[in-house]
Amino acid sequence: MSRTNAQKEAKEKGLTHYISQRACPKCGGYQRYAVSGRCSNLECRRKVEAEWRRKNPDKVQQKNRKRKMGYYGLSVDDFDILMENQNNCCAICKKTCITGRALAIDHDHSTNTVRGLLCNKCNQGLGFFDDSIDLLHGAMLYLKQHSE
Repeated sequence: MSRTNAQKEAKEKGLTHYISQRACPKCGGYQRYAVSGRCSNLECRRKVEAEWRRKNPDKVQQKNRKRKMGYYGLSVDDFDILMENQNNCCAICKKTCITGRALAIDHDHSTNTVRGLLCNKCNQGLGFFDDSIDLLHGAMLYLKQHSE
């Protein structure tokens, strides 16, 4: 039975996987296949996906951006408005992201409310201070005290 026939038969039976009588063209193994046609060999899938990510960096970035925005309930338009309101800069240091990565979506961890967009450095800084105004104020006083 060919892979496509086995695939159709599995779909008709409501199965999620099927065994192919043909070897996977990527890894050469006789593997279980998802009904979608992807090989279930984890190593094979990782190689194929890594190759796709290498060839499609723009699509990967767009996919990751949509996933992150969806987590915080933002649409692409909402994100673009935030970027425009912040002049494409970090809300704290006012610099464009020097790593070339997109700005991080900063949010209140207790309410999950989006506060703004931050560069990785500022986002991690807030995280290291547990988003505590008191700790940040203490750090500010410490730096002022030792800045002479």
